[in-house]
Amino acid sequence: MTFFKIILISFAIISIFSCTKNKESVLLLKEVDLGTVSSNDTVHSNIEITNLMKENLIIKKASSSCGCTSITIKDSIVKPNSKTRLDFDFIADFNGDKGHTSKAIVLETNSPQRFHEIIINAKVE
Repeated sequence: MTFFKIILISFAIISIFSCTKNKESVLLLKEVDLGTVSSNDTVHSNIEITNLMKENLIIKKASSSCGCTSITIKDSIVKPNSKTRLDFDFIADFNGDKGHTSKAIVLETNSPQRFHEIIINAKVE
């Protein structure tokens, strides 16, 4: 019985350590649903990015999966426990595609998880 308790306590300690080690360093919305948009619309939206690290978050690069999405970041250096805003424009008729579409915005940062992906979904009519 004592052996079982030692194993159980060891497992609990390892689990707690693993959870703290893999803690999120950047808080941001992973997916944005723009709903139904007209093919001649340009949709303006934004995402809040929060730095949960104890050091400055540096957004080194922001890119999109196609030319249909333009990106502007308010501040590329975010102090600990502070926020910045990523503004984006989705140009619905850029590729002439109709129906459901998914595009990606990828941020390269100095956080432990170097790349952060945000998926933008829309139904283009």
